[in-house]
Order: sequence, then C-alpha cells, then structure tokens
Amino acid sequence: MEKESDDDEMVYQPAHGSPGAKASSSGEDGEDEEDDPLDAFMAGVNKQAVQDKAESIRKDKERSLKTDKEEDEKNKGLGRADIDEEDMQESYFRFVEERKANAAEEEEIYEYDEDGNIIWTWKKVIDPLEAVDHAAMNYPSFNKNFYHEHEQIK
Repeated sequence: MEKESDDDEMVYQPAHGSPGAKASSSGEDGEDEEDDPLDAFMAGVNKQAVQDKAESIRKDKERSLKTDKEEDEKNKGLGRADIDEEDMQESYFRFVEERKANAAEEEEIYEYDEDGNIIWTWKKVIDPLEAVDHAAMNYPSFNKNFYHEHEQIK
C-alpha cells in the first residue's frame, strides 16, 4: 500500500493512459508534448461557445427589461390589466355588433307571406298562359262511363 495522509485519505492515482494521467505526468515529469490540433480546435470551440452563451444571456436580459419597460409605459394609468384585456365573451359581443352593422350591406331583406314562407322575388317572372276556351275546341268523343260494377257485387 501507499503512504496514507494523517486524515486517512488516499491519494488519487489516475490509470495509465487516462486524461488525468497525462495531465499529472506532464506536470510532474516536465515533458514537452505537442498540442493535438483537434484538442486545440475543440478548446477554441468551447471558449467561443461560452462567450456566445454569455452574450445571448445578456441580450435576453436586455430584451426582457426593454419589453417590461414598454409594457409598463403602455399600461400606465390604464387600470387593471386583467380587466382591460378582451376576453372571449367580450370578443363575441364585439363580433355580433360588427356583424349587425355590416348586415344591411351584405344580406338581402326577405319578405314573408302569412304562413312564414319566403316570397321569392329574385326568381325569374313567368308570364301566365292565356285562358283556354274548351267549349270552342273539338275533342274526339270518348266514353264517360268508367265505372263498372264487379260481378260479385251485383
């Protein structure tokens, strides 16, 4: 076993080939290892991501403060915001009122007869036919006695 410290904690020993072993060996041994280009690139990407995230958070805070100020100025002196906002019922009543105002322009006014049926005024008017004088007409003679009693009834 290795040497133990006074407070019975074991010293961390990284496994061979692990990233911790490289960091501890390079610091202790003083070897000059070349920086891997991929590691250098990833370090740059991570650094840029941290900067972009910090800038994004800062811009979000500015926007939220700006919108809060605009809303405060907009609602200033107008009363309670929960009452001033239009709810479903108010929007329905406004729609009905607008519909009534536009109804005269859009819809035709119908006339109804005494039974409640619509009088169709927009259909094509057909001229009535002339009255026919059947006394003046010569029709072929026919038997007007159509009823014949059945034999069982007689």
